[in-house]
Amino acid sequence: MTPECSTLPIGRILVVDDAGDVRAILGEFLRALGFEVEEASDGDAGLAAILACPDFRAALVDVTMPGLDGNELLKRIRIESPGTKVILMSGYSEEEATDPGSLPPDTFLTKPFSLKQLESAVRRVLAA
Repeated sequence: MTPECSTLPIGRILVVDDAGDVRAILGEFLRALGFEVEEASDGDAGLAAILACPDFRAALVDVTMPGLDGNELLKRIRIESPGTKVILMSGYSEEEATDPGSLPPDTFLTKPFSLKQLESAVRRVLAA
């Protein structure tokens, strides 16, 4: 049994991106939608957040980061927090950004994307 770490009924989302301005904008927008948001500056920090409290409803993860990249973090999230939906994002297409034979994300967003596209992707994966 995992600890309940969320304080909001709508739940928590983890945002993992090495670009601080991207994290800040995404975090602010997701908070405005009512989510509790935790931000991580790289894959290692994102994994630490998952290990500390695996009750995230979703993780929004950049693919290209130093250290633990998005594809590797996706694999670890599937193991450590299988109920967490994963949205990968990248400036590259999904075919270019994901490793052949790697685990598929719940959805993929190509940067740049609009906040409307983000909201739609989050709502879609959480409804699945």
